[in-house]
Amino acid sequence: MPFGNTDDPQILARLADYRTRFASTLTGVWRTARGSADILMSSSWDFRSDGTLLVTSESVLAGLDQEVYRWEQEGPFHVRLGFPPDDETPDGTWASVRYEFVVLEHDVGKEVVLRAVGTAGFWLSDAPLARDGRSALDRSAPPRF
Repeated sequence: MPFGNTDDPQILARLADYRTRFASTLTGVWRTARGSADILMSSSWDFRSDGTLLVTSESVLAGLDQEVYRWEQEGPFHVRLGFPPDDETPDGTWASVRYEFVVLEHDVGKEVVLRAVGTAGFWLSDAPLARDGRSALDRSAPPRF
């Protein structure tokens, strides 16, 4: 995936805005970035203010699937993401993820994306995530790509 720089003033403004706005919270809906095989497989990540993370995945082969995880903001550009507790792990299993915002160039153009530092994707996703502009009223339905 080609991550890089840009001289497009709109993209640069969005990058600066995201780095400010989402340094201490990822609350909101994010989706698989365009141009990262999102036609065959896509996902929506709904970081809710109550610490719930709802990940909705859709693929041509597997259909629609939803998983519930937990998340906590650890510090600037740093979250803990976790699987819910079960009989074997009463506190759940947590992963510490440092994240960043970068410009992704793909067949549709350029967009600002969220990824884990040093990787192309974000946590369980091999692809980076982009902000989903759907309103709160539309969040109950998974996005259609």
